Amino acid sequence: MPFITETDMYSHIKKAKVDLIKRDDPELMNEAIKSGISEAMSYMGKYDVQTMFAAEGSARDPLLLIYTKGLISFHFVTPENAGVDYEKVEDLYTKAIAFFNKVQANKSTPFGWPLRPADPLTGATPAKTFKYGSNPKRSNQY
Repeated sequence: MPFITETDMYSHIKKAKVDLIKRDDPELMNEAIKSGISEAMSYMGKYDVQTMFAAEGSARDPLLLIYTKGLISFHFVTPENAGVDYEKVEDLYTKAIAFFNKVQANKSTPFGWPLRPADPLTGATPAKTFKYGSNPKRSNQY
């Protein structure tokens, strides 16, 4: 079972509107789901995304689920937004992107998200980050 199914998306877009947009083309929703999950994964470089997106049912992280659904909604509605409040979907997308940007910049660390394991060939741990820079500029007055 995939991480997110079409029935999971009914919390963000009503079933009648999903049916209206996809018009007997089930691949439309599947492509939107793949695109949304792929976009979410692109922001989560230091986390074990394979484990996180392999979870099913109640084992799925609720925060990841909500924001990924926001991305998927945008990808699904963008080609044709028949009867869907586009501003609402765009707002969900903007909030999801803002959240994933915070995660990517290490300004937000979601609780319980597993870090990516060390590379078996090199032993490098991409999950560890470091800061670099210099001290603030001094302005002495004599």
